Amino acid sequence: MADREAGKFIRARSENEKDLRRDQVLDAAARVFSRDDYEAVTMARVAEEAGVAKGTPYRYFATKEALFLELLTREIGDWFAELVPVADEAAVAEAAIAGSGASLPGFVARSLSARPLLTRLLPLLHAVLERNIDVETALRFKRRLAETMAPVAATFERHLPGGRAGDGFSFILRTHALAIGLLQMSRPSAAVKAALGSDPALAPFDLDFVQEFEAALGALIRGWPSEHP
Repeated sequence: MADREAGKFIRARSENEKDLRRDQVLDAAARVFSRDDYEAVTMARVAEEAGVAKGTPYRYFATKEALFLELLTREIGDWFAELVPVADEAAVAEAAIAGSGASLPGFVARSLSARPLLTRLLPLLHAVLERNIDVETALRFKRRLAETMAPVAATFERHLPGGRAGDGFSFILRTHALAIGLLQMSRPSAAVKAALGSDPALAPFDLDFVQEFEAALGALIRGWPSEHP
């Protein structure tokens, strides 16, 4: 729905209309970001992509960072909703501990890799987005993130060897750190990629994200009991 009709501004009035307009802005931001780097995305471009007035995105998001934090929260929520039913299957959890090819770490790695928007947003979180927000925005984001994490944290807690209260959140945070590091390392610049391909001795630096992330998660799960003697 366009923000202008016959030259006249149309304001979203009902809560449902506001939610739809908000989602419209988020979807537009995702499309613009899929084509350009974060630095090239502006609120004006998002408004143009959404087909709304230039100031409309600011009605829902005070800054570009707030917009992208909401986009990230939505992506994480969708991913976690996909993880919970799989992680809750005892057979899959047992396979994860045994190191089976059909393991939970493998599913987590593949499912994350299949979400290009999320894998591009995650490395921006601490280095860019959280560096440019105020306390109120940070508090709102962290509270929503904690709420989003709670169901999957409880699920992981049930399946971690010797899992105790709070272990689910710890596991997710460590998984998050592994994901960010390996995503950055497995996506080098064109110059670095060319350098790695020119010298066989540099092959260990050319990482496959899914393979490395699965291996790291498997090691994390298998080593979990050692933290609780």
